[in-house]
Amino acid sequence: MELLPALGRRVPRPLAAATAAFGVAALAAPGVTARQTGLSTVGEAGRLHATLARVIGGRDLASAALIVAARPGRELRGALLARAAMDAGDALAFALVGTRRARATSAFALAVAIVVAAAAAGVEDG
Repeated sequence: MELLPALGRRVPRPLAAATAAFGVAALAAPGVTARQTGLSTVGEAGRLHATLARVIGGRDLASAALIVAARPGRELRGALLARAAMDAGDALAFALVGTRRARATSAFALAVAIVVAAAAAGVEDG
């Protein structure tokens, strides 16, 4: 079994479930999400970071729904590439924060983006 086609078959559904779970968590407890990613939870910055966490949570729920609803082939590949682009953007944004925890979040987001892009490359035309 080749690696990319295996990723294309095995990654999308668990990825959608994990993305949806993160989205729900970010919406339900934005302060926890902000703290875990190295952002301030105090004062005006904390309120802004909580709002950002909610925005990311909503985006992640939409992304998960798109992956689940996508038909095999081009639609699924497109949904996965969109998710990979979001994760790559997150990696860049958190890298620019500069804290140790934010850099760790950045590294994780970049790793996820790479796996998701590889899964997208492995999606076979439906």
